[in-house]
Amino acid sequence: MVIVLGGILYYNYGGYAQEIQRLRQEAIEMVRSSSEDTFVPSRISMVYDAHGQLISFAQGEKNADYVEFKDIPEDFVRAMVSIEDKRFYTHYGVDWRRTTGAIVNTFIPIYSSKQGGSTITQQLIKNLTDDREQNASRKVREIMRARYIEKNYA
Repeated sequence: MVIVLGGILYYNYGGYAQEIQRLRQEAIEMVRSSSEDTFVPSRISMVYDAHGQLISFAQGEKNADYVEFKDIPEDFVRAMVSIEDKRFYTHYGVDWRRTTGAIVNTFIPIYSSKQGGSTITQQLIKNLTDDREQNASRKVREIMRARYIEKNYA
């Protein structure tokens, strides 16, 4: 009981409650200002002249083409979901079981490798934002963004 009370006091008076609220607002604003085009990865930069004619393009490290969801074979979708995020259709952006497992594994190594707790939605956010920090603040941002993306686009 003392540990729980101490945790609550530390959370509120240590400034984390305000930080979580700030990250929540940031996530809401990011999703609010997004559109379907936000979720198309830009791996190729197109260069146009003053008349709107394509004159060149610069390709990044990956060559990727956007494919409509309806054009992806159903078996491929099922395979990806079963490998990457088994509870994809039920967790609304954050798989709390996997996230908790990843946190526990950080302190008490249960798995031989670092088990990721990110859902497909969280992986999408990471790829779109290029937010690569390795800290709890990034994970909280990712969780907030995933919840609001799922709420607005699922």
